Amino acid sequence: METPCYVYDIPRLQSTLEGAQLKLKNPNSSIQYAVETNYNVEVLKKIAELGYGANCANSEEARRALKAGFSMDKIALTSEDKNDEEIYFTIERGVKTIHCGDLDEAYTINRIAKSIDKRINVVLRLNLTTAPNLKPEYAQSLFSNVEFEEFSNVQSELNYLNINGIHFHVDYHSIDVDVLESVCQYFNYAIRSYRMHFETLTYIGLGGVHGLSFQQSESIPIHEFDQYFEIIESNLKHHDVKLYFEFGEALVNSCGRLFTKVLDVKTEKEMECAVIDAGLISPNMSNIGRNIEFVGIAFKKSYKAYDVVNVPTEPSNQFRTHALLPSLKPGDLLSINNCGANAESLQFKFEF
Repeated sequence: METPCYVYDIPRLQSTLEGAQLKLKNPNSSIQYAVETNYNVEVLKKIAELGYGANCANSEEARRALKAGFSMDKIALTSEDKNDEEIYFTIERGVKTIHCGDLDEAYTINRIAKSIDKRINVVLRLNLTTAPNLKPEYAQSLFSNVEFEEFSNVQSELNYLNINGIHFHVDYHSIDVDVLESVCQYFNYAIRSYRMHFETLTYIGLGGVHGLSFQQSESIPIHEFDQYFEIIESNLKHHDVKLYFEFGEALVNSCGRLFTKVLDVKTEKEMECAVIDAGLISPNMSNIGRNIEFVGIAFKKSYKAYDVVNVPTEPSNQFRTHALLPSLKPGDLLSINNCGANAESLQFKFEF
């Protein structure tokens, strides 16, 4: 077997996708998939087939989404560091929405839209960076990327932009009722402020890390979506404005399995490390309790605890710490579950 090899359980993916949709009881809400999480074509096709939207960080992700079958009106360009080519591609191809992080970017989007005589829907992106009423680990600083008043004062100059909504990007790493309720109060404050300066509000997006479990059991998917949706719907005063929930890891992580070979076994800080040939993984997906199995017949009865890593000196590239495995040697094949998110896609990014 050529490794690293990523295998996706499409029926399992479909079960998770359908489960999330079933928990979304508000018919005036929808789910956007964060394409950067995994843009394997078969994974994207299944997500598009079930009617999801696609949030794309760049034009290449938008091309992949279009090729996989996502409809044009369900695609948004969402990154904070878009270049002119990506903005041009988005507008020229008729993609529905661009997220905008500051006034300078708004002028750039307007200039490019004017050059091809096409108006574009623009959603103002707000990063939640301060929340003094939240628990200490969540306290950072309030919305800073967009000043509504600045935008409203120059709307006449941005005549190719249809500013029609706001997108909140905030990380909450556990579903804690008190934390999410406090986050919603900031959302409500921002929505009131937005309405004071803009006439149109048809889009409210919620993105980031939602605290949903990245892990799922081998037999039954864990759907925490119902609790998350219930808290948001109960506390967010959106007045029937459509909500767009952005999910990535929670949708695809459990459907992926990685087959990888051991390149080396070494000792680092008195711990045995099995260095594997897999690509990089996202730091927030590091060591999340993946089940790692030895593929083959293990005759040795003695098991050892290994840190299974891509780069032994880089903690963010730990697939699992203290994994109990038979004594390993270079060339041994391992199977790792919960590798559907931020694994193969990062490998693509670093292969030139």
